[in-house]
Amino acid sequence: MELRLAENIDKNIILQFYREGSQKLKEEGVDQWQKDKIPNLDKFEDLIRNDELYVLEDNGQVVSTVIIKKYDCDYEDNMTGKWISNYDYIAIHRVATGNKYRSKGYGKSVLLFCEDYAKRNNIKSLRIDTHRNNKSMQRLIKRLNYTYCGIVYINGTDERFAFEKILED
Repeated sequence: MELRLAENIDKNIILQFYREGSQKLKEEGVDQWQKDKIPNLDKFEDLIRNDELYVLEDNGQVVSTVIIKKYDCDYEDNMTGKWISNYDYIAIHRVATGNKYRSKGYGKSVLLFCEDYAKRNNIKSLRIDTHRNNKSMQRLIKRLNYTYCGIVYINGTDERFAFEKILED
């Protein structure tokens, strides 16, 4: 298994994962990634150029995707609550796994690869947010020892539960 930078050839599968994730959330009654808020790749070239878009491959198949950013303005400016640390951090966004790969631990693998990425880059903090009704993501985040820190407002309006994890030396 390998987390690698996304390439142009991965664009359609990532978009498919976003659509499938939107449908799954809708079926669960979660108003996240719905209608005009389904993740898109309008800034695909920027994500590629900035080394922020990744895919998880298993046996040559792309099974999951994630965006890793070294800064998030919403995490800085649109937060009620308090982050655990003032460390440099990575922000984890848009974790999505293809329908046929669900329930195989790939979401957990993506987050663990994000931890490895942070360690390799001497970053001690990981931050992530999710919708208040996205219970499956919340369970995963908590199982991996993230701590709830408050509410972040994406684009200043969309409320999300915010979590942080500090990596041990």
